[in-house]
Amino acid sequence: MKVLIVTDQCVAVRGNKIFGSQNFTETLKRISILGELHLCIRNAEENNIRHQIFNDDISAYVSITNITFIKKSQICPSLATIKRIKKKISEVDLVIGYIPSLNAEISSFLTHKERKKFLAFMVGCTWDGLWNQDWKRKIAASYRFLINKVVLRNADYALYVTNYFLQKRYPAKTQKSLGLSDVVLKNNDEEVLAKRVDKINQHIVREPIKIATTGATNVIYKGQRYVLEAMKKLKDRGYKDYEYYIIGGDDNMRLRRLSIDLGVQDQVRFIGTVTHEKVIQLLDEVDIYIQPSLTEGLPRSLVEGMSRALPCIGTRVGAIPELLDDNYLVKKKSSDEILDKIIALRDKSEQITQSRRNFEESMKYNREDLDYKRTVFFHSILKDFQD
Repeated sequence: MKVLIVTDQCVAVRGNKIFGSQNFTETLKRISILGELHLCIRNAEENNIRHQIFNDDISAYVSITNITFIKKSQICPSLATIKRIKKKISEVDLVIGYIPSLNAEISSFLTHKERKKFLAFMVGCTWDGLWNQDWKRKIAASYRFLINKVVLRNADYALYVTNYFLQKRYPAKTQKSLGLSDVVLKNNDEEVLAKRVDKINQHIVREPIKIATTGATNVIYKGQRYVLEAMKKLKDRGYKDYEYYIIGGDDNMRLRRLSIDLGVQDQVRFIGTVTHEKVIQLLDEVDIYIQPSLTEGLPRSLVEGMSRALPCIGTRVGAIPELLDDNYLVKKKSSDEILDKIIALRDKSEQITQSRRNFEESMKYNREDLDYKRTVFFHSILKDFQD
């Protein structure tokens, strides 16, 4: 069977090899169980896109000849893009669209016009994603929200990355629907939790308490500014023993200027883009993880923080409430609530309680269990085509 994936993700071609981000590479490996993969995707070189480190070879799963490069659409795909997508749809049996993505959404309508099957891979909320940006995207939020509802309602198959949130907002009619995170963790050793508890118990009062957030630094909706504001309020209250590690690439000048305006620049560390291995190393070194996003699906970075037995704080958006203790959820854009939760975690016994709780919750995302559920789902799709 031939499968087309339409997405705004990027790959980079180097000679006869194709490279992608680790998360996308893992996704392609899983989807390859369905058959021969074809991609309608963005070129990493287009407009000097450098959002991720392209270091995972995916040539074993996708042939270079099966890749069609298309441009990301903001309002409406160009006629050339639509023509390329239509051509690829005519050559395959099943189309998988990464939603939200205007190209993927358009491919849904084109697929049904060709009387072929469409799998909607719902990875985030388009309303939250657009509404929490500039005024132009706010204008687009309503019609894109409606388009996404239609796409999911008409999908032949639906795969959500949340258990409840996206399903409730974008319900699918099909019975072939599954809520399953695309976050897959290696089985964690209990030693991770033991080391975290030792780290908490051995923390010396005069040592800095390190806070971390992982995410793109050039977009407002990741919400790092509200942690910076909380750092300012901590300092004003006499708590000067905090450091904030902002992990992630892209332009960070907006956040740098804000840290200077707030007078906390000496307490902020901009880490930039690093490998996944380095991210894990940094998570093991910090004391608290915060996901201050204004919009999320099910954030991989938060699950990874939980898997390193970190006490975590997160906003009440997307699937974050499915992950964290309700006592450590905060309203979006609320630096005051972030401040209160950070202070609450000065108590070592509370840190240990949250560490244990988060580590155990993260075990639900172990590779074997998720791979089994996904494989059963994909085999049910294969059976439809065989029948």
